[in-house]
Amino acid sequence: MGRRCGLRLLAAALAVSAGALLPATVAAHPLGNFTINHYAGLTIAPDRIDLDVIIDMAEIPTFQERQKMDGDGDGSIADDEASSWAAGACSGLIKHFILEQDNVSLATVSGASAIAFPAGAGGLSTLRLECAYTIPLARQIDERSSSLSFADTSYLDRLGWREIVATGQGTLLDTHGLPATSSSQKLTSYPAALIATPLDVRSATIDVRLDPAGPRPTPTPAAGAIGAIA
Repeated sequence: MGRRCGLRLLAAALAVSAGALLPATVAAHPLGNFTINHYAGLTIAPDRIDLDVIIDMAEIPTFQERQKMDGDGDGSIADDEASSWAAGACSGLIKHFILEQDNVSLATVSGASAIAFPAGAGGLSTLRLECAYTIPLARQIDERSSSLSFADTSYLDRLGWREIVATGQGTLLDTHGLPATSSSQKLTSYPAALIATPLDVRSATIDVRLDPAGPRPTPTPAAGAIGAIA
């Protein structure tokens, strides 16, 4: 880290600290100003997994990433700069996902991306990144049980909330205790009782079989470039 970048980061940290001491309508991030928080939602169909990933960055990591987004160095983030960063960030996360079906590695196909900057403390913003992916299965789910595994190894050096949920679409799941709904409402409302001990779920194994009463599989969407969500 260069001296100028270090000074900017120090200024950002001081701004957050000052903001926490003053009366304000915008509170600091509930899990701490340095956290990077994760949500992964898996929807498992007979022929694919639809994976929705959300990254919620607190003020300090957001400040750092905004420096990278500002390609023209004018101090502000244009829509095209934010969209370009989001697309690249979603693509970059793929290498940190480990997905297998019955011990066979699965490939992840990038989909849409979206980015927003909710207000944070000290005049700084936070960052919300949303990424959509499709993972074609190695074999179509039928009446036989198939074992799926997922792990997210991104930002291993950063503290934060880590949550995985799973639901079936035309399939029956044994999630081994994994919930079907998000306790944080997809990182928008963290449960007060868990603030001191945030969820830290980084991997999951799910047994899947076909739901005889469920809908038949639809064709898997073709691979395409990531596009910004309006």
